[in-house]
Amino acid sequence: MGKGRCILPYAVRCKDEKELEEFIKYLTDKCFLCVEQIEGQKSLLVNLELKRWCTFPKACAMSCIDGKIYTVEEFKKLYYSVRSLPYTTEIFEHYRQDFLKALLNIKDKGKPFLTEEQAKDIVNGYSDDSLVYDMQHHTPEELAEINTM
Repeated sequence: MGKGRCILPYAVRCKDEKELEEFIKYLTDKCFLCVEQIEGQKSLLVNLELKRWCTFPKACAMSCIDGKIYTVEEFKKLYYSVRSLPYTTEIFEHYRQDFLKALLNIKDKGKPFLTEEQAKDIVNGYSDDSLVYDMQHHTPEELAEINTM
């Protein structure tokens, strides 16, 4: 980080407490560090480069990337796509874990559509090279839907 370099965060607003808890778990699973959490706040500032996040009384879009406040879904969609190529092993592993979870969450008449073994076979069928395109254009949930149509 050079002198005068500005590393802006993404502003993300959760719609309710449940979404906030799930999003914090999502960030924790990706090894993001919480630098400040104010009880009762549903807006977060998330820095992808520094892997840090904090809650904030009101996400200030003007001083954030793109001057926009993202929804959790919008942030998840861009989480992989904004990464610089080449992707690290850690980024591929995170995407594979999210892809596996998404496959296991697909239900057919209330029952799991795939067994864990079937889901793992699908995930393992993707090489790093073949995942690059999907990481830039599909969330893990979208890729799971594509693979179970």
